Amino acid sequence: QPGEEEYKELENDIKTLDEQVSQNTNDIELLDQKIDNLKGDLTADKYEWYAVDVTSEYDKTYNMKIIKSKIFKILVVSLVIGFVIGIINFIFMDKKEITSSIINYMTLIKNNDFNHINGLISSLTSNLKYSSIIWISGIIFFCSVLIPLIIIYRGISLSLTICTIIYTYKLKGFLYALIIVFPSVLNEVILLFLSYYSISFSIKCFNTIKNNKDINLRLFIKNYFYIFIILSIFLIISSLLEIYLCSNIIKFVV
Repeated sequence: QPGEEEYKELENDIKTLDEQVSQNTNDIELLDQKIDNLKGDLTADKYEWYAVDVTSEYDKTYNMKIIKSKIFKILVVSLVIGFVIGIINFIFMDKKEITSSIINYMTLIKNNDFNHINGLISSLTSNLKYSSIIWISGIIFFCSVLIPLIIIYRGISLSLTICTIIYTYKLKGFLYALIIVFPSVLNEVILLFLSYYSISFSIKCFNTIKNNKDINLRLFIKNYFYIFIILSIFLIISSLLEIYLCSNIIKFVV
């Protein structure tokens, strides 16, 4: 018959086995949990990260992050640089040549001869041309470096318009410039946001290719296209304000 020492050894062995069984049970439960998580990952949309990222871009707090971002600040600085260049160019330009167009425009409005349809087509063509160039530059990410140059050019055009109106009509020119240029300022703001999305899209594409990540290109382009459509609608509204509302206000003011 086994002695007391052998009984104690058996009891210790039984306790050790119980501990091992408990540990194995915990390990099995942990493995089951990991397997369930893996199954969830496999059934989930692996491109969901981008969809969530794009949806968040319509959030107000995210829009504040856009304004505070380095990309947006660079674009604003580009617009300011263009504005300053426009003022400097205006100082050295032939004033007769540039004032004739604004005088002709104001005369047409005053005499009720302004063609609103042609004006709307011209405004829409100009706005959508630049928005399309900026949007396409985002897809061809090497061309996105040209976007700040486009913004600079837009700043020059805006500055020249304001300077021409004020130079031509003196004190009244400030009021005329405020009315005429208001839609143009809206256009620049819209194009600044489109430029931000375009450059951000290019950076995302570049980083994805650089890090060899899998992306759903169709979803990628789809969300980027939605942004283009939404901002283009705002540009169309701005053109309507410019041609129909602002021109009529000018007619009463002149």
